[in-house]
Formats: sequence, structure tokens, C-alpha cells
Amino acid sequence: MEVLIPEFETITQNKEVITSQENAFSITVLSDVTVLHRGMLEITPETPYFRLDAHNLEKIEIRTFDNQNITEIISLNGNKLTVIGTGTFKNMKIRILDLGCNEITHVEENAITDMPNLQEILLAQNKIVELHVNSFVNTPKMWILDMQFNELRELGEQWFGFMNKEEGLEIVLGFNKIEKIHPKTFDRLSIWNIDLSHNKLNELPGEIFTGTLAELMLNNNTLEHLPDSFFQQNNLKRLNIRDNPLKCGTLEKLKMFAEKNMVIMEYDNRYC
Repeated sequence: MEVLIPEFETITQNKEVITSQENAFSITVLSDVTVLHRGMLEITPETPYFRLDAHNLEKIEIRTFDNQNITEIISLNGNKLTVIGTGTFKNMKIRILDLGCNEITHVEENAITDMPNLQEILLAQNKIVELHVNSFVNTPKMWILDMQFNELRELGEQWFGFMNKEEGLEIVLGFNKIEKIHPKTFDRLSIWNIDLSHNKLNELPGEIFTGTLAELMLNNNTLEHLPDSFFQQNNLKRLNIRDNPLKCGTLEKLKMFAEKNMVIMEYDNRYC
């Protein structure tokens, strides 16, 4: 059996046009590029990975990635991007988009659209204050969204409606400044894991507890009570609720709930 070892192409200089080659597995841009201009990319052969990490990229012009044959991952991690503009990523084949560790404050309306294979968007360690309800459009396979370490203060109505409606979703929102969650934030979603740890929540709307929820991180908030609907869940398997000023009655009710439903629960007794 003949095994084809993929070649690696590394772009190490400031070229006017970045191209790929047949059987290239990855394009890695090593030179400092502050702006990705339209026409700068001509990636015609199928190429799984495009990386421009840990440089000084500040802006992506609209339509720069149009018609680029990147099939798996675009990674722009560790740059200086501030805004993902309308039409930046559209009609691409990729499964993972990594925009983590930038300075992004806003993801504009229709910034990421018509991505039939996209499964993961990584936006951790940015400065995002809010999402537009149509920031992401037609991403039917999306099941992981990582937005931990941002500046979110509230979660709006159906903000996550762009995500897969059938798979168990993973939504990571820890280490923000969230004080308020709209009752319909997670409306009609099948969620497996929600991380809301290290925020400023002092109450939770009962509607956010979906029937599929298996893991819930609520530690390091300011919760004293939980809504009645919380105790009606039957799929929850793991709960972290440490470092909340829970009332003793709520804590005792939680212990009974965890024992009855075999939930692995992390908590403390400091207030009781």
C-alpha cells in the first residue's frame, strides 16, 4: 500500500499573493501581516489548514476568504483583530474557526454565514461585549462555541439559535461578567454542557434548563436560590456550584436532588 505523506507549505516572506500547492496539508504564514487584503489569497488546491497565529493581524477585509479551498481549520489565534465584519467568512468548507486570543469587541451581523460544515467557533480571550442575533447565519452543524474570558454582561434572546438543533451542544461562557440571562437565550436547543462559571449571576431563569443538559458549571457566581425547574431535570450528571452564597435550604434541596439523580456535585458549606 502506498501512503501519501502530505507536504507542508510555509509562507515565510511578505508575498503579494499567498498560494498553495497540490497535496499541501497546511499553510502557515510566519511573516507579520497587519491586514489581510482581498486578493491576497489564491488557495486553489484543497488545503486542510490555514494558520496565521501570534502575529500583528489587525483587520480582515471583507471577502478576503471568498472562494479559498481551505477544508478543515482557519486559525487566526493570538493576533490584534478588533472586529469581525459583515461577510468576513462566507460559504466555506471549514470545520473549525479559531479567533481566540485577539482583541475582538464585536462580531457584526452576518459576519459568519453559509458554513455548512462548521462545527466549532473559538472566541475565547477576546473583549466581546455582545453578539448580534444574526452574527452567525446558516451554520447548521455548529455544536461547540467557546467564548470564555470575554466582556459579556448579559445573554440575549435566542443568541445561540444558529447552533445545531439536534446534537448535544457545548457552550462555554465562563469568566465573563454576565449578570442577566434572557429566558429564551437557549430556546429550542439541545444542550449537553453549559459553562457559566466565574460570572456575576444572582438569579437564573427556569427556562434555561433544557431536558438534555448533562453538565452545568455555575461555580463562582452570587446565587442564593435556584428556580424550581432546576430540580425537575433528569439528565443532569455533573454540577459545579462551589463559591456561591446559597441559602441553606437550597443547598439541602440540592444535596437530595444530587443523591436521588446520581449527580456528581461540587459544592461548599461555608454559608451553612
